[in-house]
Amino acid sequence: MKNSTRLNPNQGWKLSGLLNELQRIHRDDVKRYTSGHLNPNKLFNPNKPTCFWSGSFGPIRKQTVPKDQFDEKSAKMKNALSEFSTNTALVSDASDSPGFLKTLDIQSQSGLLPRLPISDIALEQKLKEERKKLHDEMFKKDLRLPELRLLKYKSTKNSRQCLSSSSSRDEYQFISSYLSGVTKKDKFLKFLQFEKDVVAKKDLVESDFTGGKVAISHEKKLEQELQKIHDNTPSQFNRLHVFGNIFEDICNSSLMFGDLLKEVKNEYELYMAILLDSQPSIQYKTLLAQVKGIEKRTVMSSDIEEARDEVKRLVKVAKEALERNEELRSELELEELLSKTPSTKSESPESEVTEEKMLTLTEKIEEKRCEILSKWVEICALEKNIKTNLTHAGIANIIENSIKSIETEAVKLETVNAILKKKIIDSELRIKESLDRYKIAQEDQQKFWSFFDSILRSDEVEEYWENAM
Repeated sequence: MKNSTRLNPNQGWKLSGLLNELQRIHRDDVKRYTSGHLNPNKLFNPNKPTCFWSGSFGPIRKQTVPKDQFDEKSAKMKNALSEFSTNTALVSDASDSPGFLKTLDIQSQSGLLPRLPISDIALEQKLKEERKKLHDEMFKKDLRLPELRLLKYKSTKNSRQCLSSSSSRDEYQFISSYLSGVTKKDKFLKFLQFEKDVVAKKDLVESDFTGGKVAISHEKKLEQELQKIHDNTPSQFNRLHVFGNIFEDICNSSLMFGDLLKEVKNEYELYMAILLDSQPSIQYKTLLAQVKGIEKRTVMSSDIEEARDEVKRLVKVAKEALERNEELRSELELEELLSKTPSTKSESPESEVTEEKMLTLTEKIEEKRCEILSKWVEICALEKNIKTNLTHAGIANIIENSIKSIETEAVKLETVNAILKKKIIDSELRIKESLDRYKIAQEDQQKFWSFFDSILRSDEVEEYWENAM
């Protein structure tokens, strides 16, 4: 029956069968050891002589102990317990100071020494000296738990700073052990603080090995800086400045690729400087003028309205000058007619006086006429200047402002086009990776790309983009 309960190794093993087999083997081993030759019941035990009656060896006497002896022993035990509890109490002068444990202030009393015979006085004195020495050297000092000497945690830096600071010396710190806590709660809190500051398990769990969080932070910073750019400011110049600052932050924060990105940035800047130096002087001047034009304020509708109001004001002034000119011309013609009319009065001494007066009036008229002619010349010059210069200058300003706005729009469209091209390339790479991941055949991939290309080149998509633009 026993053999029938054993498991057959040729058959499959199961957990329940293995546990039953283990229990059976253990039970058999226990039974074998308890029933074997090591069992104390199986050892040799000689027969003890037995007495059939107790009075055969004489009367039984009880051995009594005096009561005083028990009282003396119990008193000694009580005194020893009380003396031990009082002499081992933690009392110290530096008990108020934090961070130190209390010392054991053991009083060397003769009553605490063991009861020795009078002949052993030398031994008693020797014990006193040893106890006093131990008390002075060990128990008078504050007991401190051992401190741990550990490296100081340094914040993460970029690759350049890490490379430069690799030869610097390590800095250490001393941290008290968590066992120095008074209560279990204090010990547990110190242990948690030790894990947080030294072991830093949370930092290991939260560390971003892929750099996704850093990329998200840089992206948010870029969006915030771009949103701060005002519409009236030269957008392209400020955008370039923002992109340069963000790229500089990426170079400084990248632990692995910071040096490489810094070299790429420096090489690009050097290439641009060499390219500008290699340009001819005329082309360089045109490029410099374009850059200065980009730095200037873009043309707004308010500027156009101001220029239009200024032109209207100048036209109004010119009209007033023309009206004044017509009035002066009419007065001049009237004076000329009056000067040409002959005098019909008789020639008398009184007429001579009037002739002298008329001569004086004619002189005045001639002076006025000269002034009017000079003013007329000035008015004609102003009219000519207004017709030739002011109108063309206003038109030129309007055309220049429109050209600048068109240039800014063209630059915006170029940047948007570059961004869209980059996004298209990234999308194509992602689609290709997804197709390769799902192990799609090359023929199916070619069909998919041709179908996708036909959809993009369809008339409906082109009409949609034309309407969107």
